[in-house]
Amino acid sequence: MKNLKILTLGTKRYLKKYSLALKQDCERLGYAFDQIAIDEQKDISAINHRILEEMVYYIVNHEFDRLCFLDPECRILRSVPDEWIMSSRPVVFFKIRNEDGSPDPKFVYKNKHGNGERLPCRIIGQPMFISKQDVGWFKMTLDLSRAASDLKNQQYTRNEMFIETSLEYNKINFHKEHIIYHRHARLPHKVVKGTWETPDTVIQHPDIYGLFDNRIVAGNPVFGDDPILDQKLLERHTSKIEIFDRINHHMWLESSDKWEDFGEWSVHAKSGRMKLKGFNGIRYHHNVRIKLEKKLNTPLIKLFKKNILNK
Repeated sequence: MKNLKILTLGTKRYLKKYSLALKQDCERLGYAFDQIAIDEQKDISAINHRILEEMVYYIVNHEFDRLCFLDPECRILRSVPDEWIMSSRPVVFFKIRNEDGSPDPKFVYKNKHGNGERLPCRIIGQPMFISKQDVGWFKMTLDLSRAASDLKNQQYTRNEMFIETSLEYNKINFHKEHIIYHRHARLPHKVVKGTWETPDTVIQHPDIYGLFDNRIVAGNPVFGDDPILDQKLLERHTSKIEIFDRINHHMWLESSDKWEDFGEWSVHAKSGRMKLKGFNGIRYHHNVRIKLEKKLNTPLIKLFKKNILNK
């Protein structure tokens, strides 16, 4: 029987804030737990590059039966399937953003705003289950990342960029699973990107805290500078879909001038503002964008234009 070890990496401040619950999950389920703190960096790409370096160093220099990388904010809700632990193959998770269950396209595609193109990272780096013999192909992901980056100017490619390339170049026989970004995707929801769960969910992987935690470097380059919270992010980080629907209805009406609680969210309908409980950051509900696009000049929109758009 192989023993599973969970390894999480991040800055010291980030680990202190987010890793305790994951450690407690490991204690409850009987998995070994280890964490690595890296120095604070100027931006998220530098943080992720250092994390990739430390992941490779750990594989080379530490003993383990089976290793799983997880971000500090991840949660393990129930026992990890034996096939992920006992397999001799790496287990990697393809990103599923579509309801039909199809993964991201392999080749270059438009970003969500249609204003440019970016190379895909179809496989997420965390979770990933590997064994000691995977050091060769995994080290190649770092070598390729370094080669594609501008190290002198500390400009780095995304740390997940070359996982699939390295697996295919080395002809690695890997086990394919999915991480579900779309909560209605017609696939098993063993690993979900967010904080909701279904009866089969094993691991939750939130990706929202950087937008509301003012003390850390925001980790989401698509949404990080946008004051309006994307609808998909709200849906993925609302535990019950009926709460998500109630928030949308409440915010659209703009009828309440006080902060009100809906599950893990606090919202202020008159101004369109939202808080994630336990954090100080503020974002605006996506109905603001919808009303702007429809040119609806409601009291909320007038306030938003004045305070945020300076119009």
